[in-house]
Amino acid sequence: MDSTSGQLEPASGARASIPGKEYWPEGTADRVRAARAPEPTGNSLGSPSYGKNPGSRRRKQTTSVSAPKSSEVSVESSDPVLSETSEDAMEDPKDNSSEYVVYQTEPEKEEETGFDLDKKLGRPHPFIDPKVKKPIEEPLTSDELWWNWRKPDKEQWSRWQRRRPDVETVFLKAMAETGQVKLYGEHPTLTETSLYRARRHLFKEERLQVEKERLNKVGPIAYYSEWVKAWKKGTSRDAIQKHYEETGEDEVTQLIEMFSHQTDREYRIMMGTDIRIRRDPLAMRMREDQIKQIWGGDPVYPTVNYIQEPDKIVDYRGADFHEPTPNMLAFLKEVSALQKPFFLQICG
Repeated sequence: MDSTSGQLEPASGARASIPGKEYWPEGTADRVRAARAPEPTGNSLGSPSYGKNPGSRRRKQTTSVSAPKSSEVSVESSDPVLSETSEDAMEDPKDNSSEYVVYQTEPEKEEETGFDLDKKLGRPHPFIDPKVKKPIEEPLTSDELWWNWRKPDKEQWSRWQRRRPDVETVFLKAMAETGQVKLYGEHPTLTETSLYRARRHLFKEERLQVEKERLNKVGPIAYYSEWVKAWKKGTSRDAIQKHYEETGEDEVTQLIEMFSHQTDREYRIMMGTDIRIRRDPLAMRMREDQIKQIWGGDPVYPTVNYIQEPDKIVDYRGADFHEPTPNMLAFLKEVSALQKPFFLQICG
């Protein structure tokens, strides 16, 4: 209960009473005792030296204590030589200022002359001190000046300067080689890659449509003979018709005969791993170096896209060093730069 109001006092807060000393945390009693210490009664006589004569108090205390002893010694010794040596012995410990750090309170002023003085007073003076001024060398050409530096197009000073190829960039370069798209440079930029990624299904449909038209135009034997290297007979429509007239084998029989010469590797290249998925014609005709760029060569003992030297210091300084190519479409959706249409938002 609160003694003044007669009500229950709060356990904590501004109006809570201070608990007893036994409940104080460690160190509080010492702080309270220090706060209750009385004001010193004596008045200091001298003015503070601010460190000009360090250790002055300590010296005074030692001299005041050792003074009576020294006087006794001087009284006892009647020989003047002995008294002089005793006085010297007493004065020696006095001069122990070398034991303390002497702080330089004010910097020593150096006399300024010539250029420094003119500069300080604002008189007319050269912009650079004549003593340290260097002679002007021959000016650099515009190509040598650092602000005219530009990234070299041809020379490649680091193999890390070129982005490690991934599926999108390799496919895009292969599409540019076949003429399906046009690139504005040797390597596809990030923008071109993200645009390709957004439309890659449409590009694949275009390629499949072209392949279908070609299949109808040249016939299945001529079309599929690309993936049967061992088939040396004629594949034109006239040769097939002539063979039919001679032997009576129709086109389907000849096609089956041709596929019997196909290796398993050629079959996988032609059909892929799953025959239900329509194979991308671009992937079927990919060169060996392009395949290695994507999948890194031999999967058991990798030889491509891996550093062979164990002490190689990797150089990541390339201006466009990104791995992998950032998915720009997903990023724009994430930062809500591309909002879904209203009806799509309702549909979820």
